[in-house]
Amino acid sequence: MRKKTYLKLVDYQTEQSEKHLNEVRSIHKEMRGYKHDFHHHLQTLKGQLEAGEIERALAYIEQLDTQLMQVDTLLKTGNVSLDAILSAKIAQAKAEAITVTVKANVPDILTISDLELSIVIGNLLDNAIESCRTVTEERFIRIFISMKGTMLYFSMLNTAGPKKKKTGLIVAICVVVVLALGAGAYFLFFTPEKRYERKMDVAEKAMTDSNYEEAVTAYEAALGIFDDRVPAMNGLLSAQISAGESDGARENFTEFRTTITGFDADKVTENSEDIVAFYEYADDLYSDTDSLIDAYKEGYNLTNDNGLKKNLVTAYVDRADAMDNSDYENKIAAYGDALDLDSTNESALSGRKACAYDVLDDMMDAQQYDQAESFINTYADSMSDVDFSSYTEKIESERALMTARHDLMEQVISLMSASDYAGMMDVDGSDNASTVVANMDGDSYVYATDGYDSSYTGKAAGVYTYSTLLSSGYYFYYGDYENGVRSGQGTMFVKMDGYNQAYLVYEGAWSNDKPNGAGTETSVNEDAGDELVTVTRSGNLVDGLFDGEVTVSLVSNDEEYGGTYTGTFTASNGDAPDIRENYPDLDFSDVSEDKTVYVVLECDGSPMYWHFSKGSAAKLGIHTFGN
Repeated sequence: MRKKTYLKLVDYQTEQSEKHLNEVRSIHKEMRGYKHDFHHHLQTLKGQLEAGEIERALAYIEQLDTQLMQVDTLLKTGNVSLDAILSAKIAQAKAEAITVTVKANVPDILTISDLELSIVIGNLLDNAIESCRTVTEERFIRIFISMKGTMLYFSMLNTAGPKKKKTGLIVAICVVVVLALGAGAYFLFFTPEKRYERKMDVAEKAMTDSNYEEAVTAYEAALGIFDDRVPAMNGLLSAQISAGESDGARENFTEFRTTITGFDADKVTENSEDIVAFYEYADDLYSDTDSLIDAYKEGYNLTNDNGLKKNLVTAYVDRADAMDNSDYENKIAAYGDALDLDSTNESALSGRKACAYDVLDDMMDAQQYDQAESFINTYADSMSDVDFSSYTEKIESERALMTARHDLMEQVISLMSASDYAGMMDVDGSDNASTVVANMDGDSYVYATDGYDSSYTGKAAGVYTYSTLLSSGYYFYYGDYENGVRSGQGTMFVKMDGYNQAYLVYEGAWSNDKPNGAGTETSVNEDAGDELVTVTRSGNLVDGLFDGEVTVSLVSNDEEYGGTYTGTFTASNGDAPDIRENYPDLDFSDVSEDKTVYVVLECDGSPMYWHFSKGSAAKLGIHTFGN
């Protein structure tokens, strides 16, 4: 029975609310229409007056005045809600020729809600209007409303028909409304707490039925009653997310955070579980780690909840993982933030460790040894899981190598630019040379005083390894580079093994990193008998091989047979024909038939001659490029 009564009361309340709301809307609509037409009316009057139609203009004004009286029913009692209720009912009464007199003075804020006020006063005026309809003569309603202390006093008199015991003026109602009804069960039904509970019930049922828009409306209404209820906040966020209203949910989330962070400690404790659930919505609302961290950190600081702490740690790790190693300070700091909360978190530990190794490897590759040493000094104490000692040893080794490279190549530049090849004999084979060659990446190392890179253009020195059919080793180069490639004029020096003093120098044109164009190769040899022999070969070269006419000169300081011997041969891509048949009087018995004698050198006034031969597979060219 109580439940049926309750439901009937709810239905009645809803019906009356809709009825009074429609009446208020009707009169406001009429007023807006009159305002809209006002400019038109002024234009009409202006035209009539300018035309001298005074009588017509007066009639028009009279007509407008009548219309205005019909809608000028808005009151000013001091309470906006009461003004709207009375205005709607007065308009209805005047439409039925009922004279209404109102005296009211009411504060803007009352303890009774607008809904309750509308139902009570609306019903009373409905009854008065109904009673006046039974009277054929003068009909009126007189209303008096004022405050009596803390109570709202409402008095109304109206005419009544012959069925009443009093046919004249009767007192319809004279009652103290607010406190009397507020003490009863009717207004108990409309307490803010009860209204909040009903809205939450409606919202939760709508969520169960997947009617998310209705749920959003109900949760918003609940928050309109109590704007600090976290369950309603959570419900609204869930409904909006389910309805696809993520933008609106984010806006509300931001607003609700301001409310929640304003809670005192007792209120946070009382709502701790709901507050945790609230901050967990951050994962549904934010895609960027910075916003997630800000929200989780705020929630964790409020509640000290382990779940939010775990979420915060994960967000810190995600932020660090997304950072580039070039921003290693902030990246390591983000891992550190995670480890401050959970010192054993494997993701943070492994991520920070990998970052440290990658950064150090990059610094070592770029020869940034000072930066690497600074990195180690900064993080050695806090990152005990990283093997910094191996990098410290490598830095010392690399610095020693850098010193060796610098000293060696500066010496090469100084000697080769002065054509001091005797001095180069001491450089080639030195400890510094051996160290640099042993630590080369690839088959060369190039050095420029002003700094070298792969696009370097200018003069530089380099050391290059080589391997031919007859020998292998390394040689030095000093000369021009273009975009990191030997091009222009340059000199090559290589120390020869097997003699007391022996070296070979090529001076001439280079392109595509090889001898190309006119050039001269000079070899200096001193045999065990102290005979010094210098041989030069000059001609055109293609990728290090002789191509065209080549002039050969040999100078010997031998006491008996010394002198200058000369000759020429013609080469094609490093090959030359056998010329023995051109010298029938010479003895070539020391040359096997499978070899090619390609040049004979003779000296005026000397019976001595020199001849040079090569194997069938050998190519005539600059040492290390031919063989």
